[in-house]
Amino acid sequence: MMTNLIPAALLLALTSGAGLAETCIRNGDATRLFFSAETDTARRTGWLEPGAALCAAGAGHERVSVFEDEDALEGCTRLVPGGGTELLLRYASFDNCLWQSHLD
Repeated sequence: MMTNLIPAALLLALTSGAGLAETCIRNGDATRLFFSAETDTARRTGWLEPGAALCAAGAGHERVSVFEDEDALEGCTRLVPGGGTELLLRYASFDNCLWQSHLD
């Protein structure tokens, strides 16, 4: 009879979220907008007031998006490295937003 045992350290890492990077987006625009922070394993969405942030903890391809409202088809999306915060400086429709990373 074969028994599958998971080492305690690996089990703790799998259940605690260790090793998962937080992908965040911060609203630096002067208006309230609808944001999304996504990884291959997690997605968080919500309305953000100016200065507020939204994060999703996960692994894989990270991206952040911003829209005028929840039903908008067009907005701005950026592929971002995990473990950081992308700052939206100015919203403009049709993927013409100004991001802090454009200036870095």
